[in-house]
Amino acid sequence: MDSGHDAETDEDSTPLMSTSDDDYSCEIQQLREENADLRQRLRRAQKKIDEHIIENKNLSDRLIQERGHFTKLLHQILKEYYSVGENSVSFKEELGATQVLLLREQENIKELQGYIDRLRSEICKTGQESLIKLFDGIPGSENEAKILPNGHVVQETDKPIAQKMKACHRLSAELDPDDLVLSCTLCSEKMRIDEITSHSRICSAQSQSKNRALHKPDTLIVNVTCSEADIEKASFKIVTRTNLENYNSTHYDVHRSESDCLWLRENLQELCTECVVPPLLQQTTLNGKTRELERFLSRLCQHQILRTSSLLQLFLTGSDEEIQIAKEGFNERQSLKQTPVEHKPSRIDTSDKGTLIKCQKYLESIVKSLSGLINHLRSSLEISSKKGQGRWFKSIAESEPEDTYLKTAAQALSKVCDDLEKGQKEDEKLIIGDLQSVLEYIYSCQKLLGRVESSVNSFLYWEEEVRVCEDMKKNMSKESNTDLTTRWAEANSNYLAAKAHLEMMYKNLSDELYHFDYQKELELREIFIEYTTLKFEHYEKVKSKWEAAIVMTETMLSRDNRAIVFT
Repeated sequence: MDSGHDAETDEDSTPLMSTSDDDYSCEIQQLREENADLRQRLRRAQKKIDEHIIENKNLSDRLIQERGHFTKLLHQILKEYYSVGENSVSFKEELGATQVLLLREQENIKELQGYIDRLRSEICKTGQESLIKLFDGIPGSENEAKILPNGHVVQETDKPIAQKMKACHRLSAELDPDDLVLSCTLCSEKMRIDEITSHSRICSAQSQSKNRALHKPDTLIVNVTCSEADIEKASFKIVTRTNLENYNSTHYDVHRSESDCLWLRENLQELCTECVVPPLLQQTTLNGKTRELERFLSRLCQHQILRTSSLLQLFLTGSDEEIQIAKEGFNERQSLKQTPVEHKPSRIDTSDKGTLIKCQKYLESIVKSLSGLINHLRSSLEISSKKGQGRWFKSIAESEPEDTYLKTAAQALSKVCDDLEKGQKEDEKLIIGDLQSVLEYIYSCQKLLGRVESSVNSFLYWEEEVRVCEDMKKNMSKESNTDLTTRWAEANSNYLAAKAHLEMMYKNLSDELYHFDYQKELELREIFIEYTTLKFEHYEKVKSKWEAAIVMTETMLSRDNRAIVFT
């Protein structure tokens, strides 16, 4: 039974194992087929990825190439844009100046035509044919005039306008443009036609705001110019416009030398000790002298006390003979002037809460700050002038024997550096001169405070002297009182004079310091605006020039032009 059972068991188990192997083989075969299919799909995907990578690389290379091309085009467009902008600004300024001059010339032509018509009528009335013939070459005299028996003139105006224009062109062609002299409408300055543009820019900038202010009451405006004729005479032309009642006219033109201006300041310092008399710095350039003199006179005209001085009115309106007489009187007073005695106060107030002490400390601090700024600007200007990196680019360009990339690019960089250095120096020198003038103005205020302090010291000294004499007078007998009485009388007289002088110094001190503080900040505001404007324009120019330099430096290299060549 056991063997039968085992046989039955073997017969049953054998078919089961065969079926399992077949199923397993089928699954393996199926997996292999799927694996092969997946491998084939993977190869196709890998191939497509490689194709996309190559296409992406080509697109990236093309993008870089197109970007470089468009960048170069953008640089060229920016260069042309800044160039057109600079030209448009200059053309606009020249057009404005030309329009003003054309309007002025039209008025002059109308006025001259009226004079010619009146003169022709008068000559025709005389009946002298020789004088009438003189008008044949004058523009506008082509209108023939018939003389009636009663002496009246009848003009024939039926001739073509073309004939009149032809005569005008014939006469204008005979004139040399360099010989034409025109008059500035702003300052009445005579100049050649080639000097119109440069003069109009300066004169219009200085007079635009001032001419608008002339309509206000109690206005006193001064403009200072200097032409070639003035340079030969070593003088400046001072044009004054005013509506003050003590002036007989609204317009004055005088010529004053530099020594006249210095004399005016010295005289004002002597006569107006209670005022901050503005400084007058010595300048080396003609532009600097003109600028400083106009600033000095403008400060005087804005001062409520100095602008009413008869000496300033004489300087702005008087003749040369009157100025010379005033100079002689000033020299006589200077020869008779005695040096004041300095007295130390018997009681010194060391409190820091006083207004004058605070004012002195404030002036010392701003003097220190302004001096540091001026020294920094001067040192930076000297450093930039010594730096001169443009010459090294030029040296690189000159060392190249052929027209290589280095020669072209280094020449462009050298020109850019030189242009930027030259354009900035003169503007910064003017700014430094303006700041130095404000600094000297502050020094003048410090001198006023010094005069006030000296007046206080003199008053305290004589007050103490009178008190000492009175105390000594009480303790001495009447017989030995003669010398003490004389000493007391002298001390009392000096005490009263010192008191009156101190009251005079303190009378308008508050208004004087207020006006100085406001005027100082007003001038610094104008200087800061001018400085920031110049820097803005300079950096705009720097940006445009460096944009052009970028275009030059991005020039493609050429293998044909080489500096080192072996034959």
